[in-house]
Amino acid sequence: MTMSDQQILDALIWQDFEGLQDVIQKPSMNGGRYEFEAADVGEAVALAETLKTRGRYQYFRGQADASWSMTSTVSRCTPAGREAELEKVRAFWSWVRNSPEIVPYLQSDDQILAAIQHHGIAATPLLDLTREPPVAGWFATEDVGTAGYGAIYLLDHDRLSDFFRMMSGGRLQFRFLEVDVANLWRLQAQSGLFLEGNADLEQFWPVDRIVFRQTGARSPITRSEIYPDRESHLEQMIRLHAVLDERSRRFEALINDPKSPLRVYHVQAEPAAAPAESAPPSEIWVAGPDERWNAVDLSQADVTLALSTLESDGNVVIDLIERRRRCTDLLNVTVDGEVVPGRFQRLLDALWTGMRPYPYTAQEIARAVSALARFDGFFRQFNLNAGKGTFELAQAHLESPLEIEMGLFGGGSTRCCVSGARLLAAFTNAGRRLLSLPETATVEHMKAALIVAQGVRMGLFDEERFRCLLVDEIIPWQVLSKRDPTIYAASQIEVLGVP
Repeated sequence: MTMSDQQILDALIWQDFEGLQDVIQKPSMNGGRYEFEAADVGEAVALAETLKTRGRYQYFRGQADASWSMTSTVSRCTPAGREAELEKVRAFWSWVRNSPEIVPYLQSDDQILAAIQHHGIAATPLLDLTREPPVAGWFATEDVGTAGYGAIYLLDHDRLSDFFRMMSGGRLQFRFLEVDVANLWRLQAQSGLFLEGNADLEQFWPVDRIVFRQTGARSPITRSEIYPDRESHLEQMIRLHAVLDERSRRFEALINDPKSPLRVYHVQAEPAAAPAESAPPSEIWVAGPDERWNAVDLSQADVTLALSTLESDGNVVIDLIERRRRCTDLLNVTVDGEVVPGRFQRLLDALWTGMRPYPYTAQEIARAVSALARFDGFFRQFNLNAGKGTFELAQAHLESPLEIEMGLFGGGSTRCCVSGARLLAAFTNAGRRLLSLPETATVEHMKAALIVAQGVRMGLFDEERFRCLLVDEIIPWQVLSKRDPTIYAASQIEVLGVP
């Protein structure tokens, strides 16, 4: 008895899904791909889980409209748009490479490209994939619009890798990109990886998929599980890049405007070099933060303290910091007996988000919180709308106040007011000699020396004494002044001077 064409096809299909005949329905062949059908996203995710558990597929991608092709963002650009996106990639790549002190954990081109892709800095040749079917299901039911059917794409690592190797000798280039990036919470939360290619893969290899009806049902996970609603250190640095890039573009447009009264003069002036005998910064600070998503605690703050307690009871705050060091929220603050998500709560959250990833001790963070509460009282009593600035405020509350400007690695600068006496005390002996500061030097002597030197490198300061100044004055003052950017570690500062 001879087999019909359909029987032969069925036999070949089950040969490809060996051992699964009793647990899945037979897929159809559609346009050169295996295609499964599911009633809704829940059934589609369950089927994908089964196929993953049995080892048939390892990677997944969800798309809300089954009629969409699997194409990268850059492949959807016009030639002119592609060049504009490439310029954005170059700008970010150059910023990272030229300022390794800012993001020391972005060490390879692949890590930089992953950060660009996951934070939408520019269009890239990467397609987001995940190892977890529920994540693919979430993306397959997000922004559905009028789509009647969604799809979860199924990718087999070994088979596709063999195909990629076969194609690598020609003009086509494809690869799976699995890269570990410290502080890239989105990639970690989504169990993510990428498919990189210079062409539409489905023109050469139609990707297997599960098609399901869009019924309004959603994947069993929530947005906050794959899109963290708190900023990691990397996200803070990407936001810093965006601020600096926007400033640069505006300034360039201004100076190129023929009606602009501005004229640009290039002056070469090197800030004082760090003395040869100065100690390098501690490795723990140079390496930068490394927080992993699976080690971060998203639980909401379970402690409420009065604003006055933050200023006066350091032990309570220290205990709380030690207990919630891995939490994205520290505490809730009551002002005048009422818990409200008001101004000071936002300031406290900003300080906690900025300091937590760095290796500050609980005592140091508690001191910064206390200073924030104390300075906030000054700021609220001082009418900045009366024609006075923050320096007048500093004169009222800081010892020998001095406004300083800190130039950042990667460009840009930020200012704040500090105690001039404490800044002077933070210099090393080698630093004082280089600036010709005698033992009896005053704050005015130091200010004049900083002006002559065109600023100084951080190697001129004692690391511990300057960190104390950061904790007690620089960080709280910047947070209250809403400086953008805000400096949270000395490793971010390239040069310090006076405006």
